[in-house]
Amino acid sequence: MTLTRSESGELFQTSEKLIGLILGQNLIQSYVVIHCTKGEEYSVLKDLSHITEVKEANVIFGLYDVIYKVEAPNNTILNNIITKDIRKISHIISSMTLHVVTTRILKKSL
Repeated sequence: MTLTRSESGELFQTSEKLIGLILGQNLIQSYVVIHCTKGEEYSVLKDLSHITEVKEANVIFGLYDVIYKVEAPNNTILNNIITKDIRKISHIISSMTLHVVTTRILKKSL
């Protein structure tokens, strides 16, 4: 993903966010970190690759084993993807979801 300088006064925005703003799309984005069974990281990664809403996934080092980015048009669909589709994947022990704050919400809070 490429970071670009924004004319709106924000220092950086991802190119996907800029395209979404131009096209009027407001996708809900979250990053999810997963702790999985030892040695099954790539198996989990492969299973995540079959879910359309998962836009990027990587094996990582540290407390968690896998991180992925998921996008959906609204919170209901995002909830269904995480609780129904992803929880069916074998070898996932635990996960933590980190919701991305949208630019619109961020501007209101400042």
